[in-house]
Amino acid sequence: MEENRLYITFIRHGQTPNNKEGRFCGRTDYLLTEEGKAFICDMVQAHPYRKPEHIYCSPATRCLETAALSYPNTTDIREIVMDLQEFHFGIFEARLSSEMWADPRYADAFDRMDDDFGFPGGEKIGECKARGVRAVHAVIADAFEKGYHEIAIVTHSLIMQQMFGVMMTAEEYSHLPYMIPNGMGVRMYTTPEIAASETPLKYVSTAPEGAEIPDMRDNPYQRR
Repeated sequence: MEENRLYITFIRHGQTPNNKEGRFCGRTDYLLTEEGKAFICDMVQAHPYRKPEHIYCSPATRCLETAALSYPNTTDIREIVMDLQEFHFGIFEARLSSEMWADPRYADAFDRMDDDFGFPGGEKIGECKARGVRAVHAVIADAFEKGYHEIAIVTHSLIMQQMFGVMMTAEEYSHLPYMIPNGMGVRMYTTPEIAASETPLKYVSTAPEGAEIPDMRDNPYQRR
Protein backbone atom coordinates (compact mmCIF):
# COMPACT_ATOMS: atom_id res chain seq x y z
CA MET A 1 0.00 0.00 0.00
CA GLU A 2 1.09 3.58 -0.70
CA GLU A 3 1.33 4.50 2.99
CA ASN A 4 3.88 1.70 3.54
CA ARG A 5 6.20 2.95 0.82
CA LEU A 6 9.62 4.35 1.58
CA TYR A 7 10.84 6.58 -1.25
CA ILE A 8 14.60 6.80 -1.75
CA THR A 9 16.36 9.32 -3.96
CA PHE A 10 19.86 8.13 -4.84
CA ILE A 11 22.09 11.02 -5.92
CA ARG A 12 25.52 10.89 -7.52
CA HIS A 13 27.79 13.65 -6.23
CA GLY A 14 28.41 16.70 -8.39
CA GLN A 15 31.28 17.21 -10.78
CA THR A 16 34.86 17.20 -9.46
CA PRO A 17 38.00 18.17 -11.40
CA ASN A 18 38.70 14.44 -11.85
CA ASN A 19 35.24 13.81 -13.28
CA LYS A 20 35.73 16.61 -15.78
CA GLU A 21 39.04 15.11 -16.95
CA GLY A 22 37.94 11.48 -16.87
CA ARG A 23 40.17 10.51 -13.96
CA PHE A 24 39.16 7.85 -11.46
CA CYS A 25 37.86 9.47 -8.32
CA GLY A 26 37.54 6.85 -5.57
CA ARG A 27 38.72 7.28 -2.00
CA THR A 28 40.78 10.40 -2.69
CA ASP A 29 38.88 13.42 -1.38
CA TYR A 30 37.97 16.14 -3.86
CA LEU A 31 35.88 19.30 -3.81
CA LEU A 32 33.25 20.06 -6.43
CA THR A 33 34.17 22.30 -9.34
CA GLU A 34 32.49 25.69 -9.58
CA GLU A 35 30.81 24.38 -12.72
CA GLY A 36 29.54 21.38 -10.77
CA LYS A 37 28.15 23.57 -8.01
CA ALA A 38 26.42 25.88 -10.48
CA PHE A 39 24.85 22.92 -12.30
CA ILE A 40 23.27 21.62 -9.10
CA CYS A 41 22.10 25.05 -7.94
CA ASP A 42 20.53 25.91 -11.30
CA MET A 43 18.92 22.49 -11.59
CA VAL A 44 17.32 22.40 -8.16
CA GLN A 45 16.07 25.95 -8.54
CA ALA A 46 14.14 24.86 -11.64
CA HIS A 47 13.39 21.30 -10.50
CA PRO A 48 13.70 20.92 -6.72
CA TYR A 49 14.27 17.50 -5.25
CA ARG A 50 11.50 16.24 -3.00
CA LYS A 51 12.47 17.22 0.53
CA PRO A 52 13.66 14.21 2.52
CA GLU A 53 13.12 13.46 6.15
CA HIS A 54 16.69 12.19 6.40
CA ILE A 55 19.82 12.20 4.21
CA TYR A 56 22.36 9.35 4.32
CA CYS A 57 25.68 10.40 2.84
CA SER A 58 29.06 9.04 1.86
CA PRO A 59 31.81 10.64 3.97
CA ALA A 60 33.48 12.12 0.86
CA THR A 61 33.53 15.93 0.83
CA ARG A 62 32.11 15.97 -2.70
CA CYS A 63 29.04 14.09 -1.44
CA LEU A 64 28.59 16.34 1.58
CA GLU A 65 28.82 19.40 -0.68
CA THR A 66 26.29 17.86 -3.05
CA ALA A 67 23.88 17.16 -0.19
CA ALA A 68 24.17 20.77 1.00
CA LEU A 69 23.49 22.17 -2.48
CA SER A 70 20.71 19.72 -3.34
CA TYR A 71 18.95 20.13 -0.01
CA PRO A 72 19.80 23.53 1.52
CA ASN A 73 19.42 24.03 5.26
CA THR A 74 19.33 20.33 6.08
CA THR A 75 22.55 19.94 8.09
CA ASP A 76 20.57 18.59 11.04
CA ILE A 77 19.19 15.64 9.04
CA ARG A 78 22.42 14.50 7.36
CA GLU A 79 24.11 11.30 8.47
CA ILE A 80 27.41 9.86 7.26
CA VAL A 81 27.45 6.17 6.29
CA MET A 82 31.00 4.93 5.80
CA ASP A 83 30.01 1.98 3.61
CA LEU A 84 28.64 4.39 0.99
CA GLN A 85 32.20 5.34 -0.02
CA GLU A 86 33.22 4.91 -3.63
CA PHE A 87 35.17 1.92 -4.97
CA HIS A 88 38.87 2.04 -4.07
CA PHE A 89 40.74 2.21 -7.40
CA GLY A 90 44.14 1.45 -5.86
CA ILE A 91 46.99 2.34 -8.25
CA PHE A 92 44.51 3.95 -10.63
CA GLU A 93 43.28 6.55 -8.12
CA ALA A 94 43.41 9.95 -9.90
CA ARG A 95 44.68 8.39 -13.15
CA LEU A 96 42.92 8.82 -16.48
CA SER A 97 40.38 6.13 -17.26
CA SER A 98 41.74 6.08 -20.82
CA GLU A 99 45.04 4.76 -19.40
CA MET A 100 43.19 1.86 -17.82
CA TRP A 101 41.18 1.09 -20.96
CA ALA A 102 44.46 0.93 -22.91
CA ASP A 103 45.97 -1.56 -20.46
CA PRO A 104 45.16 -5.20 -21.36
CA ARG A 105 45.92 -6.31 -17.80
CA TYR A 106 42.82 -4.53 -16.54
CA ALA A 107 40.48 -3.32 -19.30
CA ASP A 108 38.46 -6.46 -20.05
CA ALA A 109 38.08 -7.50 -16.41
CA PHE A 110 36.97 -4.00 -15.43
CA ASP A 111 34.53 -3.92 -18.34
CA ARG A 112 32.98 -7.18 -17.11
CA MET A 113 32.99 -5.99 -13.49
CA ASP A 114 34.17 -9.38 -12.26
CA ASP A 115 33.55 -9.72 -8.52
CA ASP A 116 37.10 -10.90 -7.90
CA PHE A 117 38.71 -8.08 -9.89
CA GLY A 118 40.47 -5.20 -8.20
CA PHE A 119 43.34 -2.85 -9.00
CA PRO A 120 46.53 -3.38 -6.96
CA GLY A 121 46.30 -1.48 -3.70
CA GLY A 122 42.52 -1.16 -3.91
CA GLU A 123 39.48 -3.32 -3.23
CA LYS A 124 37.70 -5.98 -5.24
CA ILE A 125 34.50 -5.24 -7.14
CA GLY A 126 32.69 -7.87 -5.07
CA GLU A 127 33.78 -6.21 -1.84
CA CYS A 128 32.49 -2.84 -3.04
CA LYS A 129 29.19 -4.41 -4.09
CA ALA A 130 28.75 -6.26 -0.78
CA ARG A 131 29.34 -3.22 1.41
CA GLY A 132 27.08 -1.08 -0.76
CA VAL A 133 24.24 -3.58 -0.50
CA ARG A 134 24.87 -3.86 3.23
CA ALA A 135 24.74 -0.07 3.58
CA VAL A 136 21.46 0.29 1.69
CA HIS A 137 19.81 -2.51 3.66
CA ALA A 138 20.93 -0.82 6.89
CA VAL A 139 19.61 2.55 5.69
CA ILE A 140 16.25 1.03 4.74
CA ALA A 141 15.96 -0.71 8.11
CA ASP A 142 16.81 2.52 9.93
CA ALA A 143 14.30 4.50 7.88
CA PHE A 144 11.49 2.02 8.57
CA GLU A 145 12.35 1.96 12.27
CA LYS A 146 12.15 5.76 12.44
CA GLY A 147 8.99 5.96 10.36
CA TYR A 148 10.45 7.88 7.42
CA HIS A 149 8.65 7.93 4.08
CA GLU A 150 11.10 10.03 2.03
CA ILE A 151 14.89 9.81 2.28
CA ALA A 152 17.95 10.56 0.17
CA ILE A 153 21.22 8.70 -0.29
CA VAL A 154 24.13 10.74 -1.67
CA THR A 155 26.93 8.54 -2.94
CA HIS A 156 29.02 7.64 -6.01
CA SER A 157 28.67 6.26 -9.52
CA LEU A 158 30.40 2.88 -9.45
CA ILE A 159 29.07 1.74 -6.10
CA MET A 160 25.54 2.70 -7.17
CA GLN A 161 25.93 0.72 -10.37
CA GLN A 162 27.04 -2.31 -8.39
CA MET A 163 24.30 -2.02 -5.75
CA PHE A 164 21.55 -1.53 -8.30
CA GLY A 165 22.75 -4.51 -10.31
CA VAL A 166 21.86 -6.87 -7.49
CA MET A 167 19.11 -4.95 -5.68
CA MET A 168 16.84 -4.48 -8.72
CA THR A 169 15.30 -6.88 -11.21
CA ALA A 170 16.75 -6.79 -14.72
CA GLU A 171 13.58 -5.07 -15.93
CA GLU A 172 13.77 -2.38 -13.24
CA TYR A 173 17.49 -1.90 -13.88
CA SER A 174 16.84 -1.34 -17.60
CA HIS A 175 15.11 1.97 -16.78
CA LEU A 176 18.32 3.51 -15.44
CA PRO A 177 20.42 5.95 -17.51
CA TYR A 178 23.62 4.60 -19.07
CA MET A 179 25.49 6.50 -16.36
CA ILE A 180 23.88 8.71 -13.75
CA PRO A 181 25.13 12.26 -14.42
CA ASN A 182 27.04 14.16 -11.75
CA GLY A 183 24.64 15.91 -9.39
CA MET A 184 21.59 13.92 -10.53
CA GLY A 185 20.02 10.66 -9.46
CA VAL A 186 17.15 8.23 -9.49
CA ARG A 187 14.07 7.95 -7.28
CA MET A 188 12.99 4.52 -6.09
CA TYR A 189 10.73 3.00 -3.51
CA THR A 190 10.48 -0.04 -1.31
CA THR A 191 8.08 -1.44 1.29
CA PRO A 192 8.68 -3.70 4.29
CA GLU A 193 7.57 -6.68 2.21
CA ILE A 194 9.66 -5.77 -0.85
CA ALA A 195 12.65 -4.90 1.33
CA ALA A 196 12.73 -8.50 2.56
CA SER A 197 13.19 -9.79 -1.00
CA GLU A 198 16.38 -10.16 -3.02
CA THR A 199 15.44 -7.16 -5.19
CA PRO A 200 14.20 -4.51 -2.74
CA LEU A 201 14.45 -1.42 -4.99
CA LYS A 202 11.71 -0.40 -7.42
CA TYR A 203 12.34 2.31 -10.01
CA VAL A 204 10.15 5.44 -10.05
CA SER A 205 11.94 8.07 -12.15
CA THR A 206 15.14 9.92 -12.76
CA ALA A 207 15.71 12.72 -10.29
CA PRO A 208 15.02 15.47 -9.82
CA GLU A 209 11.78 14.88 -11.67
CA GLY A 210 11.43 17.09 -14.75
CA ALA A 211 15.15 17.82 -15.12
CA GLU A 212 16.72 16.96 -18.47
CA ILE A 213 19.28 14.15 -18.40
CA PRO A 214 22.48 15.21 -20.22
CA ASP A 215 23.73 12.98 -23.02
CA MET A 216 26.23 10.66 -21.31
CA ARG A 217 27.33 8.72 -24.39
CA ASP A 218 30.42 10.86 -24.76
CA ASN A 219 31.37 10.84 -21.09
CA PRO A 220 35.16 10.60 -20.53
CA TYR A 221 34.90 7.30 -18.63
CA GLN A 222 33.40 5.35 -21.52
CA ARG A 223 35.50 2.71 -23.24
CA ARG A 224 36.38 3.77 -26.79
